Amino acid sequence: MNKTIKKWLTCLTVLALLPVTSIKADNLTPIKRIEWKGSNSEASTEEPSTDSEETMEAEESPEGEQERTDSAEELSTDQISHESPLEFVKTLSRVKQRSLEYVSFAKGEETMSLLSHTLHKDGDRYFIAQVYPPFLPYTQYVESDRQSIQQAYLSIDELKAYAADALEQQPQIYQESPVAQLHDFFQQNEAAPDLSDKCLVIDPQNSRLGPIVMDMFTIETFLMDVIEEWLGYDSVNEAFMETELGIQVDIHGANGELFNQIAQERMSNYPGIESFMEQFSQGIAGTLMINYEKNLLGLGLIAEATDELVTGSEIYLEASEDALPSFAADQLITPDQFNELVGFDVLKELNEFEANLTADQFVPVEESAE
Repeated sequence: MNKTIKKWLTCLTVLALLPVTSIKADNLTPIKRIEWKGSNSEASTEEPSTDSEETMEAEESPEGEQERTDSAEELSTDQISHESPLEFVKTLSRVKQRSLEYVSFAKGEETMSLLSHTLHKDGDRYFIAQVYPPFLPYTQYVESDRQSIQQAYLSIDELKAYAADALEQQPQIYQESPVAQLHDFFQQNEAAPDLSDKCLVIDPQNSRLGPIVMDMFTIETFLMDVIEEWLGYDSVNEAFMETELGIQVDIHGANGELFNQIAQERMSNYPGIESFMEQFSQGIAGTLMINYEKNLLGLGLIAEATDELVTGSEIYLEASEDALPSFAADQLITPDQFNELVGFDVLKELNEFEANLTADQFVPVEESAE
């Protein structure tokens, strides 16, 4: 392992070092979380190019080990074990209500790029939020058995908030767009209760974030499987250190070699995990943090580290008390019904407009909010 990577292993607070005013850090784990300022929802639209989403390609759900994890009885938060790191991970990964956050980042000397997806689980209902600065947030609800997406929904309230945020934060982009037309519709019908708490029913095959949901299932079950086996070794448990944020163990040295060996052996059980692992062509190195008080596991992985550039991923698995809604028939509206109300093909025109956006069209949130 080179000296640059070793340096980052002892200081996995990459995002806290950024001179980027639009990113705030919440100091919960060794890798500080991202909060995208300027939106009520924690997600973002996709950039036209798919290059930065190579690790989020649609794949069929893996068999074997994933089936073992998913078929286990789901637990409540009070059933999470704090007996040992191993028992904690085993029980945390089976909690009915939990969230998985996956962040890919690249930090240069003066620049930073990131792509974040957070998946909130409540039984077979999921809420996924995408953050891709400087683009605006994007969210969806899905129902899934973790083998496929059965249904996808887009909240009208979220769509309304997106249109309002777009016009407020980036008027130079959105004032002459389908987004402005949508915002005008909501403004003109603000007093009408018909659309309150309604959701657009989306064809699962056309769900923008559906493939990412399936990919996150694979990443979660693969990593928890690897971590569970890794934590079964005495050498790993003896390396944990107490910190003010929780207990921490580094993935390096002999323990790092063991982690990589287990990961390579387990890959064949998880079709689709290859795209996630491609970034770690020189091996996985990083830090694992457990916070018993918050029922939180944080994993910071460095893919490449030089004096000019650091790239990697952050993964957080956390128990949650937040319930997700189940949508009744009278809350659902089809795209055709919504299009008839608004006067144009909303999703089609929004997607086409967003596909032509580029990062250099956006201005910092602080400037556009004045």
